[in-house]
Amino acid sequence: MPRKNPSLSGLPAELQILNLLIPEDLFLPSLRDRPARVQGYAFRFFLVLPLYTAEGRTVFTKEHLSRLHLLFDTRFGGCLGSSSRSGAPFFGEYLPEGTEPVRDYHTIMIVYASPIEPSDRFFQELKSILKKLHWSNKTKSSSNARRCSSSKSSFPLPSILGETHP
Repeated sequence: MPRKNPSLSGLPAELQILNLLIPEDLFLPSLRDRPARVQGYAFRFFLVLPLYTAEGRTVFTKEHLSRLHLLFDTRFGGCLGSSSRSGAPFFGEYLPEGTEPVRDYHTIMIVYASPIEPSDRFFQELKSILKKLHWSNKTKSSSNARRCSSSKSSFPLPSILGETHP
């Protein structure tokens, strides 16, 4: 049985609002040099995005990832991303108390940003947008597939980790 894909729905509008909310230049300055390179001090942000749940339901689609790549290209000069052409490149596993292990599947995106406060604010806002999208997709998926709503169902949250990189 094919799994229903989550809707792209409001993501483009949310990302446009984010761009208006934080208009500062977030490019790592060395990425504007020729040749472009990662050099000097930078913030490095890791985005861990769930692609599939343990039950095989899609969480973030190719379209979602394409929108994020475009956002990072225009605001930061690009990003690094794991390839998911042949499936999810990473999996996570956890063991809820008294049950079988639960596994879900992820991709990772890495963004280097100018080490300024607006970069932090940008990713805090992005995190709330991605969580909202994630929970809206969870609601749609669970209402269409009640049989998968046991305690073994997993809907991993997107996470964003930031650090300073010399």
